[in-house]
Parts: sequence; C-alpha cells; structure tokens
Amino acid sequence: MKSMTGFGRFEGDYDGNKFQVEIYSVNSRYLNIDLNLSQNLLFLQEPINKLLKQHISRGNVKYRITFSKSENSIINTKINKDLIKNYINELRTVKREFNLKNNDVSISDLLLIPDIFSTDSKDLENSEFTKSILSCTEKALDNLIEMELQEGEFIKKSFLKIIENIREENVIIKKLQRENIVQHLEKLKERVKKLLDIKTIDDDSIQKEIVLLADKLDISEENERLESHIEQFKKYLDYDENIGKRLTFLIQESFREIATTGNKVNSSEISQKVVEIKNQLEILREQCQNIQ
Repeated sequence: MKSMTGFGRFEGDYDGNKFQVEIYSVNSRYLNIDLNLSQNLLFLQEPINKLLKQHISRGNVKYRITFSKSENSIINTKINKDLIKNYINELRTVKREFNLKNNDVSISDLLLIPDIFSTDSKDLENSEFTKSILSCTEKALDNLIEMELQEGEFIKKSFLKIIENIREENVIIKKLQRENIVQHLEKLKERVKKLLDIKTIDDDSIQKEIVLLADKLDISEENERLESHIEQFKKYLDYDENIGKRLTFLIQESFREIATTGNKVNSSEISQKVVEIKNQLEILREQCQNIQ
C-alpha cells in the first residue's frame, strides 16, 4: 500500500554538467502531473510523463530539473534567422509608414522575440542526454516510492487499529440489540395488557403486530454486512496498489449500514455506539484520501 505523499530527489551528471531531478507528490483525487521544464527541455515532456504514469496512479505530482550550469551549455541551440529577418523587416516597414525616428533594432530587442532560439528535438529525443535525464528520473522515482511505501505502512497500521475498533463496537451493538428487542417487546406487551385490561395476549392480530415490530427492530443484516465490509477492507490493505478508491467505496457502504442501524434501534446506549463507529469511519475516509 502506497501513500500519495512523498518526495524523491536524485543527482545526475552529463558531460560535466551536474543536474538534479526532484519529484513531489501530494493528495489528489486523480493523477495530475506538473512538469517544470524550460523551453529548451520541452522535448522531454512526453517521455517523462510516460515514465511517471508507469509508477504513479494518483496524486498531484510536481517534477523539476535544475542544472548547475545553463542547459544551453549542453543543448545545441540555433537562432531562428528567418524569424529575425521577418521581425526586422516588419519593424522597418512600421518605422517608414509612421515616420518613426527611433534607432534600429538592437540585440537586446531581438532577445525578446518569442521562439528566437530552437533546438533539434528529434535528435535530442534519442540522445545520451535524454537517457541520462530519464535514468536520473527513475532513481528519483525510486526514492519517492520508497517514502510513499513507508508512509503507506504507517497508515495501514492505523487502519487496522481503527477497523478492529469498529468490529468490536459492531459486536457490542449486536449483543445490545438482542437484549433491547426482548426488553422492548416485553414493555409493549405490558402496555397492551394494561390498555386492554387483560392478563394474556391471545389475539392473533396483536401477535402479528408484535412479530412485525420485532422484524423492524432486527439489525442482523446490517451487522453482517458491516462485518463483511470490514473483512474486505482488511484484505484490500494487502494489495500492492490502486486500493484508495476501493477502500473509499467500502467506507461509504459501511456508513450506509451503520446509518440504517441507527435509524432502527431505540436505545441510547446503542446510539452512542453508532455515533462512535461513524466517527471512526470518518477518520478512515479522511486518511483514504492519501492512498493511491
């Protein structure tokens, strides 16, 4: 079981230029990847995305590469001369048309042109530089996953403790309700006897009403389904990945069963147990938001 919270870092070296890959991951309902890449490194977007998706199923993931020197010292950039020519010609046309007297275009002006520098991404995609970046990314991913597994193991222990508390409370509710039904029916019988001023209840219709009432107070099915959800929850905790949504679904179903139980019972003692189980389920639901 893996948490969605983690951090991985690894340092690499290419042609004497050291670089560092950092990967952060926090909670998110879906997988969202944010790659912090400079314009010169956009050709890495697809392979890095593919690599991250192979190892991460859910979470808000931030990826960053930093270099000890500028990546321009590694990547051969080319100046788009055609773009510059068009830019200068257009500016001169505007200058003549509006009779402007500004000086000609300076180098600093040219550097402001978008996409003035370009790289041959086709050559770079299969280059040793790209392989070095992806290898470093895999190592950072290993560190990230190790942290996520450690956090996941801690959450798993917490889950098992909470689930056991819920199971124990459910057993107590089942026992209390058996006693509660007997007491409730006895009180009902005594009230009927008192109202009708009789010693015994022989009327079949009254007997049937008592049976129906007992059936309405029966929560054995809810107890059994909640117990089943608990056992399934424990099994999912041993799965390797993609269990967050499954656990969340089981918690929703458990909420439904315990809510029905609360509606059926007529006992303050049982109602307190129902509230306690709901609180425990709420803790589980919150922690499930951090599970992949």
